[in-house]
Amino acid sequence: MRASEDPDAQRLFDAQRDTRILVAIAAGGGEIAGSVVAEVFDRAVRPDRVRISVAVPSDRPSDPTLDRWSDDPRVSIERVPVRRPPDGVSPGGVMGQLRSGARRRFDAEPFVVLVDAPTRFASGWDERAITVLQSADADRPLIDLATADRSNPAEDVAEPATSPSPARPVRVVRDRLVDVLAPGRLCVDIPADDEDRDGSRLAIRAYTHGYDCFGIDAALIAVPIVESAPNADGSEMTGPPAPVSPPDTVDRLGGRRTVAAFHRLIARGD
Repeated sequence: MRASEDPDAQRLFDAQRDTRILVAIAAGGGEIAGSVVAEVFDRAVRPDRVRISVAVPSDRPSDPTLDRWSDDPRVSIERVPVRRPPDGVSPGGVMGQLRSGARRRFDAEPFVVLVDAPTRFASGWDERAITVLQSADADRPLIDLATADRSNPAEDVAEPATSPSPARPVRVVRDRLVDVLAPGRLCVDIPADDEDRDGSRLAIRAYTHGYDCFGIDAALIAVPIVESAPNADGSEMTGPPAPVSPPDTVDRLGGRRTVAAFHRLIARGD
């Protein structure tokens, strides 16, 4: 019997061919989100398989660069009600809420890219994302995009990689995860967390759920722009990061590994 004649077999076949990608973008401030959305589509080999969720703070003026995407069915624009601290100058907490807002549009896509705006996407990023993730030697891999090579100017990111077959990603140890590529199931295993200011809680949860972190040595997918830039509240992303969340402040942990093992791994640095 052919798969097309067996509904269950056809569903399995369709699932195996599914290469949809959700790009979840937390846009904390500045009029740049629309240009990031355009770049995601323009530089994809198959833009038809890409969906984008953009989260912006509801207490700030609308980003006019997003207007052209407001009626595009491939793009969801979430105006997220954010809780700001009394001093109004703690962008980390706001970004945690926006990252959660961007992830809420997850719809069982097999692949997910989680990034903060601004981020530059490389030419052919969607094919490279799938290739890199599938080549990682782990049952539950995730790629820390912050390890991408930033030695070239941002405008050069669009250039194709020198090698058509990216080198296999290498295991790395990270106590924070913000800009990541992962299997879509990450959004189910690890629910969004408004209080994850700096990605440290995601790092702990991912480890305890059995995810292994990998790095890449070239701008094969996306390059986070790390220069100081204004946040929604006018402050800048400067200064040292906050300490890693202690074990007793992190809930929704997985049962595959322990928090103590995570901290031993971080302490060893291997």
